[in-house]
Amino acid sequence: MKIILHVGTHKTATTSLQTTLKRNRDAMRRLGVLYPSGRLIGAPDMAGHHFFPALIVTGDENDLAKARMFVDRAISEHGQRDVLLISCEGFHRYVMPTGVDCAANADQWQRREAFIRRTAALCESHETEIWISLRRIDSFAISMYQERIKKTNYTYNIEKFVDQSNILLQYASNIELWSKYFDRVRVFRFEDDAQSEHGAVGAYLERLGLPVSFRESVPDPLNVSLHPHLVEFKRQLNSLGGDRQQSKRIANALMNFQSSSADSMLAERHSLLSVDERRALCARVDLQGSSVLRDSAAAWPLSGVWEVGQSSSDLWPKYPGLPDAYRKRIADHAPLLSGLAQ
Repeated sequence: MKIILHVGTHKTATTSLQTTLKRNRDAMRRLGVLYPSGRLIGAPDMAGHHFFPALIVTGDENDLAKARMFVDRAISEHGQRDVLLISCEGFHRYVMPTGVDCAANADQWQRREAFIRRTAALCESHETEIWISLRRIDSFAISMYQERIKKTNYTYNIEKFVDQSNILLQYASNIELWSKYFDRVRVFRFEDDAQSEHGAVGAYLERLGLPVSFRESVPDPLNVSLHPHLVEFKRQLNSLGGDRQQSKRIANALMNFQSSSADSMLAERHSLLSVDERRALCARVDLQGSSVLRDSAAAWPLSGVWEVGQSSSDLWPKYPGLPDAYRKRIADHAPLLSGLAQ
């Protein structure tokens, strides 16, 4: 059996794809593609296999044994199929844990490699392919930043987020690391998939030899970004701290404001990065530095859909900040927000 590890990246329709695969799991199995449930090892039955890399990243032998058990049980309980598909964008994020005496990022690439090496060891008895979707780096960075603010208590501005030390934004180095431990690494451009006849989810279904009609069971997109004004409002509230549930309640209140309010501020068009900042970020990505990219079927130079300025949103003015009057209007939308924004 061939294993396909779909490792993201984030913000490339992964949630919509994983939800589609979960909802069509039985039909897929009959067609030779196995997309197993985490329940095989007592893990939650989520759309993505988020538990799987989380078990690998600890380095704990019991966790690794449990991850191996998932693969073994999937194959033994469901019979031999053509493909075992495991999907989680967390594969793009994880590094091995670090010791308390180690600087936070001093050895992040060594720890990243240790995680990928353990992943490879787990799959070594099977033919394994790595599938990666890449989004144009500036668009990816903006979307990731918005998501980080929305779902966590992250407080840095976007200029700090796109700093060169951010391992998530180093495409070539990440791909070369995967190719060091796996013979077959396939790379796809999200923008190409999104503009294809059946969209990003349909493009993946076609690669798997599955009916594109499967995608009709899932609305797209499932993850909606907040308007820049609401992102900045949430970033400011994040400095207050609070637990994960509190952060989620705030985000839900802001999503409700965005979907139900006719406030004119939501019609304003802003980009979190200026055109020059977008181009500088794209220039920083040495795509030609990776043999995996050079050898892929796609045309990888920064042209076409990967050229800044092809979309009108690329040219929107840089976000100027949240006026006090806007902040008050957002806060007045819900008691939760007004209480925190005092």
